[in-house]
Amino acid sequence: MTLHRLLYYAQATALIQRGVPLFPEDFQAWRRGPVSRDLRNGRPDHTPVPLEDRDLLRATWATYGHLSAAQLGDLSRDDAPWTDTRGHLPPAAPCDRVIAQEAILTYFLGRELVQDPGGRWIHAAPTDAQWARAKARLVIARQARLGALGGEDRRAFIGRQVVATQRLEGLTVLCPTV
Repeated sequence: MTLHRLLYYAQATALIQRGVPLFPEDFQAWRRGPVSRDLRNGRPDHTPVPLEDRDLLRATWATYGHLSAAQLGDLSRDDAPWTDTRGHLPPAAPCDRVIAQEAILTYFLGRELVQDPGGRWIHAAPTDAQWARAKARLVIARQARLGALGGEDRRAFIGRQVVATQRLEGLTVLCPTV
């Protein structure tokens, strides 16, 4: 189960940083946390992991690798994508509902892993500025993937995206530095 949780957070990181999933398999809201049935049942894909994916997996490990299996379980079961997907099911009830990738992206955008005053690990809600910066980076990643930057300077593009996000969300934040 620990591997599934780490892969779940790697999937969240890929969605946030690139705007696309790390792999096509979905996660389901099982009673003990997010699980990919396809990965659990074994996927005989022995293709080498691309370099950029290795970097993303290393970054995920750097963020979550110090947590115990119990801490990862508690953390994943406290996150809204899992709890919202399970709805009002009792804790011990089985569930095979798919956790939507859009729910994962929306929840984790701008969040950081921190310890609360009681020592429990949580994904802290972002400030307006953190959210706007994360949203701008996501838009840039998507635009770059589509080749839509058209040679425009990244810093100028980020500035325009932050201003547009501010207008849409009614926020006032400073332009991020990249």
